[in-house]
Amino acid sequence: MLTYYQSRVALGSIADLALVSDADEAVVNEYFRLLWLALLKFERRCSRFLPASELSQFNRDAGLKRQISPEFRKALAAAAAMATTTDGLYNPFILPALQRAGYVHSFVSAHKDDVVDDFSDRSVPSPDGLELGGDWARIPYGSAVDLGGCGKGFAGDMLADMAA
Repeated sequence: MLTYYQSRVALGSIADLALVSDADEAVVNEYFRLLWLALLKFERRCSRFLPASELSQFNRDAGLKRQISPEFRKALAAAAAMATTTDGLYNPFILPALQRAGYVHSFVSAHKDDVVDDFSDRSVPSPDGLELGGDWARIPYGSAVDLGGCGKGFAGDMLADMAA
């Protein structure tokens, strides 16, 4: 068995992937390709720094019942579960407070001047304000979600499941 590593800029930082396998290098590289693709799709769906992401669109529609993709629903459900597990210590509605504290732009230098939505005037409600249905979700009017570290953990679990 050999351990293979790849690193790339993803999710606002450097992401490192490792695979342990006895498969030949071409097979391992195909696994890496699929994992990076899944991570890119997750980022494009769940990044608050991408105005076209499903998360950004969802935040702009705060207060409205909005149809969501199954993948985004899983990420929101993971955030809700983390809020419950931590008895509210983790709160997915922290985005307005993060922006008020100055965390407005991506740490990736190539994206530090990108236009992002400003939700700094919104409130940070209790984490139980997230409503999830089968194919819809709603957050309180005047709030905004940031998946942050919980989202990165969710993405890591997703990649681990794919590689298993």
